[in-house]
Amino acid sequence: MKRRPAPSVSAAPLGIVMLVMLVLSGCAPAEPPLARVGDETISTADFDAAARGNVRQYVAMGDAGKSLLVDELVTRRLFVMAAKRRGVYADTAFLDYSHTQREQLERELLFRQMTGGDIAVSEPEAHAAYERRKTEAHARVIFAESEAAARQAALELSQGVDFADVAQRFNSSGVLPPGGDLGFVAPGSLITPLDDWLADAPIGTVLGPAEAKGQGWFLMRIEARRSAEVPPYVKVHEQIVALLQQRKQRASLMRSADWLKQAYAVRVERGAAATFSDHLLHARDPNAPAGSLPTALPPLPPAAAATVLATWSGGAFTLGDAWVALQLPGQQPPNIQMQPMVERWIENQVFDRVIVAEARTRRLAEDPQPARMLEERLNGYLLDSYYNRDVLGAISVSEEDMHAEFERRSSAFATLDAAEVLTLTLPESLTTESFAMHVGHAATLREAAAMVGLTGALKQVSVRFPTTDPMWSTLTTRLQSMRPGEYAGPFPAPQGQLVIQLVSKQQRTPTWEQLAPASRQQLQTDVINGRRADRQRAVIDSLRRAIPVKVDTSAVRRLQWPLEAFMPGLGQGG
Repeated sequence: MKRRPAPSVSAAPLGIVMLVMLVLSGCAPAEPPLARVGDETISTADFDAAARGNVRQYVAMGDAGKSLLVDELVTRRLFVMAAKRRGVYADTAFLDYSHTQREQLERELLFRQMTGGDIAVSEPEAHAAYERRKTEAHARVIFAESEAAARQAALELSQGVDFADVAQRFNSSGVLPPGGDLGFVAPGSLITPLDDWLADAPIGTVLGPAEAKGQGWFLMRIEARRSAEVPPYVKVHEQIVALLQQRKQRASLMRSADWLKQAYAVRVERGAAATFSDHLLHARDPNAPAGSLPTALPPLPPAAAATVLATWSGGAFTLGDAWVALQLPGQQPPNIQMQPMVERWIENQVFDRVIVAEARTRRLAEDPQPARMLEERLNGYLLDSYYNRDVLGAISVSEEDMHAEFERRSSAFATLDAAEVLTLTLPESLTTESFAMHVGHAATLREAAAMVGLTGALKQVSVRFPTTDPMWSTLTTRLQSMRPGEYAGPFPAPQGQLVIQLVSKQQRTPTWEQLAPASRQQLQTDVINGRRADRQRAVIDSLRRAIPVKVDTSAVRRLQWPLEAFMPGLGQGG
């Protein structure tokens, strides 16, 4: 079947395109690589892409940060190349991952196109939406999965059945509040057409049934309206613009989805929902709650698996396909008690295939930026595979290893029992800088207090641990690391700034047998981290001996941090 072509941008004359390509190619010679790893290179573009993440710590280090980031890019490339040499890219697991990641990226790219990207919202639109928020409406809503169900609900309402009773029976559990009562809602909060009804519908009149594309069918009744207090326009302007943009993007997405379903001739077979539900019911434990699904689905007979549930121009979606889809991670099965929801689930499964097919037709994943994104995802898999096997997999920690580490660091696990502490609260009139000058010439906090005339504010405190006092509880770790005579502070206090000096302390160092479980866990983590760092250095050194690495240090020094590195949220592929 021939599909109707999607709207496209008119092409420029071929001669102009060729001329532009020649001019650009003449003005932009390829930059030399920053580093060579074997027969591969690391470019400035690779550096910029890495710097667009959360790399503030690198930026703060200046030129040293540039070198460190390039060195980490070299290490990453070494691990990926080592994984490829081992043949990881040919493993079934990697091939499955590659297929899944490509399809996921294609979905993301096509959905981005279908939503229309960053759709503009004019200032008059935003201001009009703000004005509508000054009136809110008390609304009741009935939701139905199908037009037939919605019309049945409308019929009951026309016969005088209470709106709340009808809503309670027709609304899916958890979709809407009891009785369909939304309370008072401001325009701009609901989907179309409900949002339009909030502002314009007459009070007490049942509206609908009307379809909300991709959602279902709705009826609504406005119970009352009232004025609402809203913040100043400047405070909510960005929020209103974002909501209007989302509304436009959703409308664009629904239009594109309808076009795709027609273009690919998506059709759910008559009785498909019932067939699907019947097989699930037979697979379910008879004692399980109604509507629940089995944790593991039994295999289907070949004839049943071949049953066609839906068709599209790319083929058929069978009961066997549905059986597989139900068992995918994160898959949300439909409520088999509601046939329209089952039918919509089947249609969505087919539509997912349509999305991938259309993305492939448009070759979205072949553009340079998406291709790089996909390559990085796959390289991440290869890197993790090699790291997990050759670094983490080579580490083992025994009880004897932990015991030996404890003997070397036993003082770090000492428990603070008591402490004698001198405390001095500095008034607001005395700056901490001027007091610090006196501390530098005083042997004790007592002498420093006398120098500034605060002897009366000096206290000696005995504290036993553990303590219920919030301040001393917070300072426990600090006191454990302090030596007698050492100062700490100033800390914020109710009357000013608090300075302390440790006079003496009593600590107990536990034996290996007395070590608390949490301390043992921390000790094990520390040993593993130390060995992991040692093993990682050894592996990197080994790979550098096997794979030649050459870094152009002068080119690295000339690098400029991309603007996005200083502005989180930019350059993230969004």
